[in-house]
Amino acid sequence: RYGGIRSEISSTMVALATASERTLLETWLREKLQPGQDASSQWRNRGLVGFLALLKQAEGSNQEEVLAEYHHAHLYTDLAEQYLQLGRQSEALTVAQEHLTETFEITQFAERLLASDAQWRDQSLAFVEGRLAEEITAAKKMPKDLMRPHVIDTYRRWLSEQYRLASRMQQALDIEMARFQAHPDEATYLAVRSAAQADEQGIHLWSGLRSQLLQALKQQSRWAALVAIFVDEGEVERALTALQEEEQMQKVPTYPAYGYRSYPLATLRVRVARVAEETYPDEAIQIYARVVEALIEQRGRENYQQAVAYLSQMKQLYQKVEREKTWEAYIVGLRTRYKSLRAFKEELERKGL
Repeated sequence: RYGGIRSEISSTMVALATASERTLLETWLREKLQPGQDASSQWRNRGLVGFLALLKQAEGSNQEEVLAEYHHAHLYTDLAEQYLQLGRQSEALTVAQEHLTETFEITQFAERLLASDAQWRDQSLAFVEGRLAEEITAAKKMPKDLMRPHVIDTYRRWLSEQYRLASRMQQALDIEMARFQAHPDEATYLAVRSAAQADEQGIHLWSGLRSQLLQALKQQSRWAALVAIFVDEGEVERALTALQEEEQMQKVPTYPAYGYRSYPLATLRVRVARVAEETYPDEAIQIYARVVEALIEQRGRENYQQAVAYLSQMKQLYQKVEREKTWEAYIVGLRTRYKSLRAFKEELERKGL
């Protein structure tokens, strides 16, 4: 739309209008332009200037006059795009460097610059690298700015992807390490692992690097992340130990910093129990029991249904380790303890427990 007018209608109006009518249209459009640079004004002005550009072209104006309309309306994202479409990358980059401030505008422009000509890859990356450096410097001066870490991480993620596409694996690894150091968790650990294992040199480095990352997570008590990592990498014993630490930590309310991913305890328990069934069946049984009782305490038929599903799994494990009598004593005790919960008893009957 052009300022609320559909683009196909505006094109038809320009094509059918006489010279005097186009002059009236231009006057009307200029009156409707809004001085603000908020999102609403920018959207409205973008449409109006697009309409003005059609009028200018119909009147035989040169391209510089059309570009001037975008500049006067402070539509710098659109102006940079116009320069790119004309193959004038240097001028587009100058506009972006001088006027673009929003993170998504900067990364979007850098992608468009890179797509316009592969020869501009270095300049595209350098543009975002420069903005990243500015944000890091500003973060040191204003450590209480809670939004800046998100901006920094956005730039780093974008650069990591572009480094990989350009086969600059060491730079990708370096920036993923920076992301991990800023926000150590499962996601940034996996990102470092992916970058390190992307080429032969990194694969050789991964073993020592992995120990360093795991130690950092342990020092910061990121036990939930460690549980997820150990499960993913098949280290069942270490996953069991990390789960115990996480269970203890969740007993004390905490306020995680930006970037810390929280994990529901039930989810962690089930993940560990499943991978422990084969080699640590007794531990798996104990974990499932904690999950079951937590679900029952939450009440509600849906929770009872989940609890009964895990009870069925527990029964199979008791049979596997030839402890059927222990299972029978457990399920009788559970029925007795929750004898007032009619819906729970119905779900047990439905599953034959």
